[in-house]
Parts: sequence; structure tokens; C-alpha cells
Amino acid sequence: MMRKRKTAGFLLGLLLVLGTSVATEAVAPEQFKFILKWSQDKKLCPAITQVLSDEYNDHWIQDPPVHEWFVKWESIRSLDEKFRDGPEFNDDHCSLYLWAQFDIDNDGQAELVVKWSACLGGIRSDHLYIFRNQEPPTGIYESLMNKSPLADSPQAKANQERLLGQISYTGQWYELKKLPPFKNKFGRKELHGIGGKVWMHPFKFGGQTYLNLHGLSGMHVIARYKRSEKLSPQLEDICYVDRRKL
Repeated sequence: MMRKRKTAGFLLGLLLVLGTSVATEAVAPEQFKFILKWSQDKKLCPAITQVLSDEYNDHWIQDPPVHEWFVKWESIRSLDEKFRDGPEFNDDHCSLYLWAQFDIDNDGQAELVVKWSACLGGIRSDHLYIFRNQEPPTGIYESLMNKSPLADSPQAKANQERLLGQISYTGQWYELKKLPPFKNKFGRKELHGIGGKVWMHPFKFGGQTYLNLHGLSGMHVIARYKRSEKLSPQLEDICYVDRRKL
């Protein structure tokens, strides 16, 4: 009887240890290795590859980096009373508004940039709206309330005047044109890319602002934003960094 009790106690203890181990593994953050695949800046590209490797060994890829290079965002509700009172701007998992002031287009003047993260298939994807720094918060509020109006509506014309630009690749495909194509499963040549859900994290390096764009695929694009007369984004690719799970 004593031997059976000891055996049962041993098995129970073993199960508890195994259960704790499994539970710990289930909540452990994913870890990644970053490899520089293409570069046209010998200082920036190796440096940002190392920063990404250090940052994303601690948390999931959707989280913004906490490294000092990266832009620090504030809640949109701190911008003006209108945002605090507007129920549309209540933060939740599938709608998050942030803002920051920085020179996103490297023209020597800071812009006011609003980052809206909204869900696609239950996972957030980022959109950037770029305003003049002197734009009154009420105008920004009105533009964000009606992001995609009819082209000939008064609100559309107001947005054209207020918005300097916007960057969004949600539901789209951004081709990595500097990499050689690969053959897909059908034997056809295809370019690497990022798309679907895309996260954008601006950062400063050497007095210039860059964007880190990435999605669920393994590739990160480091690019410079160029403002154009149209609201569509113009990006200059600087580095491609491949993210691989360890």
C-alpha cells in the first residue's frame, strides 16, 4: 500500500511539472533571427538589423519596438477635447488612434502624423495620415471621421487640402523589387513582398526618418517616405531584412 501511494505521488508530481512546463512554453514569446538580405546603406542596414533582432526576441512582431530610435506615440485623445468626447476614438483591440510630431518626409519641417490601427481578419493593420503641423485639431478630427468620402464631396476636397499624404498597404501587396524573383508552386516567377496586414514603425537614424514596414511574412522593409502631389505614398526602399523564427 505504501509503495502504491509513493508511486501515485511520484506520477502526480511528474504531471504537475510537465503541465507547468507546457504552460510556460505556451506563453513564452516567439524569438526571431534577422538576416540582412539587401542593402544600399552600409551604416543603417546592419544597424537596424541588429536592433530588430534585439527587439523582437522579447515580444511578438505586432508590438512596436521600444528602442530609442523609434517614434514615441501619444493617444489621440490627448490631442483635443473633441477626440476625448468622440465615441469613435475609444481605443479597443480593433481600433487604436495615436499621434506624434516628427519630420516624416525629411523636408526639415515636422508634420503631425496620425497612426490608425484597425482590424483585418481580427488582427490590426496600420494606416498613417500626415497633416501639416499647424493644422487645427478640429480639422484633423473631421478628416479622420470621414477617411474615404466621395471624390467630389465637400469633405473630400477638405481632406485634399488638409492631408499632406497617407500611407497604407492594408489588403494590398508591396513588392520587393530589389530582390530577384522566385518560382512559386506553379513554377511561375514571382516577386517577394509584404501585404495583407502591414505594421509601420517610423524611426530616426543619422538625422533622417525611416519606416520599418512588415507583416506576417518574414520580410521587413526599411524605406524612406517621399511626399508626392497625390496622396498615394512614394517609398524609397533602403534595406530588406528577413525575419526567421528560431
